[in-house]
Amino acid sequence: MKQYVKIALWAITGIVLPCLSQAQDNDGSLTTELNSLHGVLDGLYNQMIPLCSQFISVGQLIAGFAALWFIAARVWRHLANAEPIDFYPLFRPFAIGFAIMIFPAVIDMIN
Repeated sequence: MKQYVKIALWAITGIVLPCLSQAQDNDGSLTTELNSLHGVLDGLYNQMIPLCSQFISVGQLIAGFAALWFIAARVWRHLANAEPIDFYPLFRPFAIGFAIMIFPAVIDMIN
């Protein structure tokens, strides 16, 4: 009998708790709050991208240099060992470096 009482209390808590915590919105005010939050985040994004442009440029420079250095070191190792150059493993750092180099366009595409 005690087990049934525990199960009933958990069920009642599971039903009442979302209503008390306003997880279920009946009058639509939560929807308008979320839309206004989206507007605030959109405005913040539009303000911060120009302010962070110097940081983005430095990151692009570091990423481009690191990708170039990594690819050159791998190619040099293959040439020093007289092995054929395997281009497939070199594609990943190139793609990551390229995505960082065009970071603002990637962020615009995500938005």
